[in-house]
Amino acid sequence: MKKIFCFSLLSAICIFLLSGCASKNTAPIVRVVTGVEITCQHKDVQIRRAYTDMQKMEYVLLYLRLLEPIGRPKTDPGAVSGDVYEITLQLSDGSKKVYKQKDHRYLAAGKAPWQEIAPEQAEGLYRLMRKIPDDTVQQQDF
Repeated sequence: MKKIFCFSLLSAICIFLLSGCASKNTAPIVRVVTGVEITCQHKDVQIRRAYTDMQKMEYVLLYLRLLEPIGRPKTDPGAVSGDVYEITLQLSDGSKKVYKQKDHRYLAAGKAPWQEIAPEQAEGLYRLMRKIPDDTVQQQDF
């Protein structure tokens, strides 16, 4: 009986002492968008916009949040000709998040597969690029 009690007590002490050895990082990682770059390849013309202004970036982020993917495309987006957009979000930790939009019908986030999107919604990106002028900040690291 004494052996069982000693063994239990010793086990409890070991568990208590070793539980404090693990590194506990409880602070959440917060990444903030610090820059947005949009490029559009339309036939032989390339259009580029770069934004660091908070309000301008918020318009693009809101556009991305409101897109509602319909599902996997029925046709291969690679076989469809049309405008190709690339939206690059520069994050505060130095990383980037890239979205691709094709022909106002398809969207891919990062390396995720293409998703079909409603053309009425997708046209909003082109309208944003036309209405919101490029920031003329020279020091951009995209």
